[in-house]
Amino acid sequence: MTCERCGRKKVRIGEEKTEELDIIPSQLFVREIVRGKYACPCCRKGVTVPELPPRPIEKGRPGPGLLAHVVVSKFADHLPLYRQEQIFARQGVDLPRSTLCDWISTMGSLLQGIVKEMKRYILKSPVVQSDDTPIQYRENGVEGKTLRGYIWAYGIPWGEVVYEFRRGRARAGPLEFFGNYKGYIQTDGFGGYNALFEKEGVFQIACMAHIRRYFYNALEEAPDEARAILAGIQKLYRIEREAKAEGITGSALVELRRERALPILNSLWELFEYLKERVRPKSRLGKAVRYALGQWEAIKRYTEIAEAEIDNNSIENAMRAVVLGRKRPRYSIPWL
Repeated sequence: MTCERCGRKKVRIGEEKTEELDIIPSQLFVREIVRGKYACPCCRKGVTVPELPPRPIEKGRPGPGLLAHVVVSKFADHLPLYRQEQIFARQGVDLPRSTLCDWISTMGSLLQGIVKEMKRYILKSPVVQSDDTPIQYRENGVEGKTLRGYIWAYGIPWGEVVYEFRRGRARAGPLEFFGNYKGYIQTDGFGGYNALFEKEGVFQIACMAHIRRYFYNALEEAPDEARAILAGIQKLYRIEREAKAEGITGSALVELRRERALPILNSLWELFEYLKERVRPKSRLGKAVRYALGQWEAIKRYTEIAEAEIDNNSIENAMRAVVLGRKRPRYSIPWL
């Protein structure tokens, strides 16, 4: 570059940088594993070859990265196998859906060890949350129709989560998962958990979000009563937000809840008792009041346990991935 005024060559005195965001699409590649062959130079017999390193699928084509990509794409990004098949085809690789399905089945078996360890870790927690949601699935050998099953989630609040598939919603699911667990289990009001809470050393913590939802649905029918109750629940949530913002945990959190939250809970209980005799049982407000009273001893327990949350929102948030996938083509359970 030359100067516009004198014609002399310009010298570099600095630089300016401009950033732009771009992408390199995922690429498939072939990794070669080369193993030398060895033989005796004298008798030229006894040829030996080193063993292959451990692989996810023995004598199979896919490497661990490709298998992880297929599983994450299906279950985390909700990309069904037929679409993955089309994407691979655009990249010049023929991977039929049947092959991808076999890979996922194999990975389901391989990952069982990790799932068992996660389950063991979760069951060491003093508080475990649980929720379930229905899904439609296809079973091998059953053509032309889908079946209704359930995904159950169990987890530490805002921590590790384990999912289990069950054909039904019977109490056997949570009973088998928790086994000899002793501690607090936070759930909604579903009766399938009741057998758990009859066991010695197992206690329920209810979910304030579910209670709140009932009264929110009663706003149009009974605005004055519902608004008063929702305002009280909002104060309880404000206490929790302030505690988290200030980093209050452990015994200090329990003391804060006893001092500030318990009086509000007791006032709400008195209001529910008052309304129980004055509203129609089958009205929205009546149903909300009776649901809250039925859960009240269980909801108050969160104030006594520092590890407990006021609601079950953590595990419900973990269910969003399943619900999003439920809106896509039906699940196929290849190992059934």
